[in-house]
Amino acid sequence: MTQASEIDALLRRLNDYRTRAEARRRLAELSEQAAPKVLEVLVNEPHAPPNKRWALATLLGRARFEPAIPVLLDMLRNEPALRADACRALQQITGKDIGEEVSDWERALSGAADAESSDTGAPTDANPELFMPEKELIRQAFEGIATKIEWEGNPPYAYLRMPLPGERKQQIIVSFNEKDENGGDIVSIYTECGPASPATEAAAHRRNVTVQYGRFAIEQDDGRPRVVMRHSMPRLGVDPERLREVVESMARDADSFEAELTHQDRI
Repeated sequence: MTQASEIDALLRRLNDYRTRAEARRRLAELSEQAAPKVLEVLVNEPHAPPNKRWALATLLGRARFEPAIPVLLDMLRNEPALRADACRALQQITGKDIGEEVSDWERALSGAADAESSDTGAPTDANPELFMPEKELIRQAFEGIATKIEWEGNPPYAYLRMPLPGERKQQIIVSFNEKDENGGDIVSIYTECGPASPATEAAAHRRNVTVQYGRFAIEQDDGRPRVVMRHSMPRLGVDPERLREVVESMARDADSFEAELTHQDRI
């Protein structure tokens, strides 16, 4: 099989969540060679499943493939479910942290990207993978990975205990019970890092520059300031691979900050 044929085959495997993770890893290894074809598929398949488009955008960001900038700006404008992912890819390519407003990106890039709108929109075709039941989603994402999976509360949320190197762990809450400002279902992920101190806020801002998913914040818990980490994303299109990637990334970052704050492993 030629390299071009391999890339084509890997791109087709992005359609199926069961083969997407392995295909995405291999495409990332072929980053320089694969990026032009990845961009071509992103342009030519506007109604592909959101998770395939997420994978394509992620690959382009990791490859820092500058020709993708106009397409990612268009995705930022027209695909609400993928705005955060398009924004992250743009940040990786440009080295800029602008936010999710297209007009801000256009000003910041000063004409570097031709951000003409195309009527891609969000996919509307029914796809069973987009609506995987929550307990099955959690099971497929974390069975054999999390050392503890429980459903607690009313309405219920998933409690996960994620193992980490050095025999450390991090407790993560995954909730499916919230909605965005437009009434759309979202997945909310939450974890605690430890007590806050006067110097903690500056440390949290410093770490927020480097984390891939979520943001650290100071919140009050019974009058006591605590450092927490939160992330939310649209429920539409979340599959086991994507949820696992986000949770594992947050667990690592939150535990690292906890170790800095407390020099222990409490959470």
